[in-house]
Amino acid sequence: MYLYKKELIRTTKELLKNIQVLKEDPALDIEKKFGLKHLSAALKKLPVADKQLIGYRYFENKTYPEIAKLLFMDITTVRRKLDNITLEVGRKVYGMEKEFWDAIHGESHYKHLEEMFYNRIVREVKRNVSQKFPYLELKL
Repeated sequence: MYLYKKELIRTTKELLKNIQVLKEDPALDIEKKFGLKHLSAALKKLPVADKQLIGYRYFENKTYPEIAKLLFMDITTVRRKLDNITLEVGRKVYGMEKEFWDAIHGESHYKHLEEMFYNRIVREVKRNVSQKFPYLELKL
């Protein structure tokens, strides 16, 4: 799953906001359990200052102005730092954002992959059809 940077930050923030509810949900599907496991591991590896920011925002539900006051920071700095931390955590949970892959491979890389997979599927279907119906003349 490739997400754009803003989507990655937003998705990770939602996961952080709902972590307690998700942990307590007995009907949690395996994909979300996997995400929670990666989230937990990513949070444990954060520096103490980053953990403190995440803790204030998502576990103590403090507002940006409250956090800024507690840490003697500007509100904009708190927002920026939280977005950067959230992006870092999101990359560990969901992978790198789509812009990153586009910068490395370019858009043509995805089109090439799609075309390659499409051609492979068409060849396989034609081969299966020609085996089941040998009287049909199909170009492979």
